[in-house]
Amino acid sequence: MPVVCCVPNCDSNRSRHGPYVTVFRFPTNDKVKSHWEKAIGNNYKATPSSRICIKHFEDKYFRGTSANSRVLLGRSAVPTLFMPKLIFEEPYLTFEYLCKNYKQLISDKDYYANITDDLICFYKIDCTAVPTITSSIKIFKNMEFEIFKRDKILPRNLNIRFKRIDEKEQLLYILQSLEVFKEDENNLLAADTVAKIIESLNHIAKLYPDHKRKIDFLTDQITNLINLKLTYRSTTISEACCIFQQFPSAYNYLRDQNILVLPTSRYLKSILANELNGTF
Repeated sequence: MPVVCCVPNCDSNRSRHGPYVTVFRFPTNDKVKSHWEKAIGNNYKATPSSRICIKHFEDKYFRGTSANSRVLLGRSAVPTLFMPKLIFEEPYLTFEYLCKNYKQLISDKDYYANITDDLICFYKIDCTAVPTITSSIKIFKNMEFEIFKRDKILPRNLNIRFKRIDEKEQLLYILQSLEVFKEDENNLLAADTVAKIIESLNHIAKLYPDHKRKIDFLTDQITNLINLKLTYRSTTISEACCIFQQFPSAYNYLRDQNILVLPTSRYLKSILANELNGTF
């Protein structure tokens, strides 16, 4: 018989005759697991055999299927869909209510709070060396918010599709997303550093227009350090064609050894062929 869903009053997989409903194990990460337990409510504590069915997850949390066609959950998934009788009894979340009751709402006791008349900030401090704020969320009086990792504001890339916090589950989801985002922190910092370098290069190009070709080439090199899909300016393509035509072995060496980020020789050959045919 299929494993039943542990959510109270949920009838998934409780019949021997089906239909079968997909269920998921609880996360192995203790903090993420606690968010799932808190979402179920009633001081629920999961056991190794506990499962939650797919009915309690929004579509945005699904990340395709595995090799055996099982539905995969995103790392930041948290159950949010429950029957009306299971929904939290807290009122519609307001700034005033949050300021008064945040200790009861947030299960992660590692978060501190700073409250002013028009702002509440939750933050976590790492005291292993120099005390450092590792993650934080600023919630304004209109319940809009900003999210930070260390001193960097995060873009809207945490699968967060709401602009205001109106429910407790939304706040818990943001805090949970901050935890699972740790592994992407280096990529975020790298992207931020590259953006600053590109901004400086653009400024230099305006000051020294005679060196624009060199700066365009440098810009492509730096930008493509973190780009998954490589892109090149016309300057880079033009210079690459010239080098490849005159020194093909040297060109391939520079590219194969990853000394310079350059277009493939096959791509350059197609461009040169089009030029000869007058189609480029």
